[in-house]
Parts: sequence; C-alpha cells; structure tokens
Amino acid sequence: MMHFSSYGNISQHDRVYIGSMMDIAPRRHYHYFIVVLLLACSPMFALAQPMEAPDLRCASVNVAGDVTLTWLLAADPGGTFVEHTVFSSADVAGPFVQVGVITDPLQTTFLHVGAGAGTGARFYYITTTSSVPPVISAPSDTLATLYLEVFQSTPLGSANLAWNAPSTAGTADSQFSIWMEYPIGNWNLLGFVSNTTFAYQHVISICQDSLTFRVGLADDSGCISFSNRDGDVFEDVTPPSPPVIISATVDSTTGQPVITWEPSPEADTEGYIIVLVTPGGGVIIDTLFGAGSTTYTWAPGSPDLGPESFTVAAFDTCRVGVPPSPNTSATRPQHTTMYATTEYDRCAGAVSIRWTPYVGWPVVTYQVLVQVDGGPWAVLQNVGGSQLSVLHNVEPDRTYCYIVKAMAQGGAPSSLSNKTCRTATYPSVPNFNYLRTVTVTGAEEITVVDSVDVAGAVSGYRFERSANGAPFEVVAQFPGGTGPLITYVDTDVAPDVVGYRYRVAVMDSCGNEALVSNIGGNIVLRASSNLYGENLLDWNGYAQWAG
Repeated sequence: MMHFSSYGNISQHDRVYIGSMMDIAPRRHYHYFIVVLLLACSPMFALAQPMEAPDLRCASVNVAGDVTLTWLLAADPGGTFVEHTVFSSADVAGPFVQVGVITDPLQTTFLHVGAGAGTGARFYYITTTSSVPPVISAPSDTLATLYLEVFQSTPLGSANLAWNAPSTAGTADSQFSIWMEYPIGNWNLLGFVSNTTFAYQHVISICQDSLTFRVGLADDSGCISFSNRDGDVFEDVTPPSPPVIISATVDSTTGQPVITWEPSPEADTEGYIIVLVTPGGGVIIDTLFGAGSTTYTWAPGSPDLGPESFTVAAFDTCRVGVPPSPNTSATRPQHTTMYATTEYDRCAGAVSIRWTPYVGWPVVTYQVLVQVDGGPWAVLQNVGGSQLSVLHNVEPDRTYCYIVKAMAQGGAPSSLSNKTCRTATYPSVPNFNYLRTVTVTGAEEITVVDSVDVAGAVSGYRFERSANGAPFEVVAQFPGGTGPLITYVDTDVAPDVVGYRYRVAVMDSCGNEALVSNIGGNIVLRASSNLYGENLLDWNGYAQWAG
C-alpha cells in the first residue's frame, strides 16, 4: 500500500500504482490523476498532505441483509478532503463496484442497503479523494462481513452454527460472541469462542420453537461486526447432563442415608430421579422437583443393616414421545455407603471395628471416630484408603460408639458410615466357690465335694491336690455348666498314711483363673498300742469349713 507524503518526484513504481488506480477508479476521478502527473513536482504543492483512506473497523449485517460499515477517520491537516468512496464485492477477489460516496468529512458510518449479506459474505474497502493535489488514496484494508449458517444436528437436539473466517482489522477482539434470539426481540449471549474458531454447537433447551442466531466480533474502537441472522424451528430432544454425585453418606443423628449431587447445568432441568441400586437392578425410590435440588434423604433406608447404593438421573421440562414423557438423562456410576460393624473380644478387652469400602470416588483416608459414654466425638485413628479395620483397646463397663469417615484427596468430599456401638463388659465370675467336704470313702479313695455358683460365666473347674504340703498339682478338670455340686472321687491316693489338701480353681469364660475355693484335707487316723494294753489314736484336724 502506497501513501503520498511528498511530491518532489514520482517513481516508476508510483506511476504504475497511479495507473492501476486509474483502472479501478470511477471515470469522474480521472482528471485528478492527470493533475497529479502535471503538478506533482511543483514547489507550490510541496506542503500539501493528501488524506489516507479511513481505518475500516466493522461491517455489521442487519435483519434485511444490509451492511453498516464503521471506520475511523484519517488525519487531514491540510483540509484536502473531497469524499470517501465505498466499494463492495461478493468475492474477495472482486470485481469490486462502487456502492456509495460520502462527502461529509466527519461521517464515520455507511449503510449499504441491498447488500444481500444474508446470502453470503460481502467484502468492502474505502478510498479517499483529496483536493490538493487531486488524488485518490490507496484502498483501505478489505473488511468482510460474517456469514452465518445454522443447521439441525444429527441426531436432533442441537443447533450447529458455522461462519466464515473474515478479513478483519488487527484491532478486532480475540473472541467471537455467540447470540440467540429467544423469545423474539430478546438477544441472549450464549458464550464465546476464539476468533480462530468458526463453529459452535448449542444444545437446545427450548421444547419446540423458532430460534435465531447471530455471531459478533467486537473491535477495540467500540463497534461490533454482527453476522447475518439465521435459524430454524428446533425441538429439545436432549436430556440434561447426568448429575454428578458428590457423596452418599449417613446422617449420624437420624441414621438415614443422604445423597448429595451437583445440579445439572441445563436451564430447562426440572428435577431429579433418585435410584436405589439393588442386586436385581435399579429401583426408583423418589422423584425430586426443582433444578436446584441437590440433596435427598431416604427415610426408609437402613444403612445400619448393610451398605446401600444410589444414583441420580435428571429430567427436563419438555415432554416428547407417545405417551409424552420428559427427556431423562442417563445415570452416572453408583455411590455406596459404608457399613460399619464391631466385634468385642471380652477376654482381650478390645473392640474390632470393620467397615465396607466407600464406592464412588477414590478414598485416600479412612478416619475412625469414637464416642465414649455419650461424650464428644474424637478421632481414634486415621488409616489408608485400602485398610478396612482397626482394633481399639477398651475398658470394661463403658459404652463405645464408632463412625467411619471416608475422605477423598484433600479431605473433600467425604462420607460417613452408620453409627455402631458396643458396651464393654468383662465376663461375669461366680460369687462363691465352696469346697464342702473331703472324706475318705475307701482304702485308696477320697471323695471331694465342691459347691459352685451356676450363675457365673465359667469355662471350667480345676481340682488341685497337695500331698503332705507339697505344691498343688491338677488332678481333675470339669467343664463349665457343671453343678451346683461337683463330686470328684480321687482313687490315686493312700489316705491311711498321707495327708492330702484339695482346692478348686474356677476358670472364667476367657480361661483365666477367677476364683479359688477354700482348702479341704482328709483326716489321717493312726493307732498304736502301749505297754499297758491300750491303743492310742491320733489324727490331724480337718481343714477348712466356713463355719
């Protein structure tokens, strides 16, 4: 592009350019070029400054296909403006024809009536004619209108928009704006795409109606190039997006399962269908109206009996088919609550907490919470996402409740299990164990009778014997539940010469020695004669009665 800044000499290149301009300029401008050739070297015109072409910025199409051009004026320090001439073509390669002349030096817009820009792109440039010296400027940059075409998608449910890549000023915005007219007379901004993108898909959310679209491209001068308007009668056959479930958890106060999800983004979403996933398939348990509804509590749920799985579908306001029914989304993978249980080992004094895994998102940490005797909740232990049990040492005669909390990366989202409680009790032991009698019932036989408390939790009874003060050793065992009298006949004895002591140890339900009876011993009677014909008898005292 050549601009005349001085007129001392005209180069061969300039003469060629002027000749080319004579070819495309209207005939009534011919004499200006002759004047330029004759006077370009004259000193009296050395200070004259012909105007450059305007800076063409926007070409906007109206509903009739007419085009409004908008430009920024070039400087005119010498006041040489004569007119602007507007040229247009249906092809970027031409031919270009004159479509308008502007003689107002301050005018910055031009309406090209009958441009036909509703049937295809139109291309424009402007030249400026200056009076001293009489000259026509080089053309402005060529600017193209946006030509939009709208198609029905296959399958139906969306409007597919496509438009040309326009020749634009370097000051144009980096994004196209996408607009939809609905209802008639109301233009709504749908979104933006890069100015290197020339297509857009809009999912229809209107049940059935005529929709019109246009594309805009703003310029930093403040004007906007709008495309032609195009549209069709569209019908919404597209369901809302499947809701994204955040968590399935258990309300620790009510014990009921609670499902939380993100709302479907479609404006025509009407509500949600709550689905219980069972081994036999999905069962609809409720329908929740309201696009903004994102939480549901299932009162009949019983997460304290086992894990429960849920998913959610969304439906819109449009009824289609026979009989009419709303467009309903698919469901995303189920989310499953955790089921926590406890086992109490009374003998070890420990509670084992176990739970089923949370299903729905990767678990990074399981946090086991404990509550003692109805007090505040506290963190018992944090374990990895693959561990499903912990062991807790407890004290007898206290009540322990547990909840397991599953946490995703960063601690959110999270889910709580059911609450499970256990009262720690030590095995009950007998209140008494009384050795009633130890008596010699034969030459080599001693009968031991023990009285036991049958109300106690007992795993067994152990009869122990000591001979003449030696350490006690086990001579017999009886299982728990025997009684209330246990009789043991000891036949491995010599009661005429040995004094035996017996006792009975009671073993609790864990096998630990819980209670030891009193000691009972046999009476050893000895007789000897003296020189006087008398027999002397002596014996040991009996041990031990309670009275």
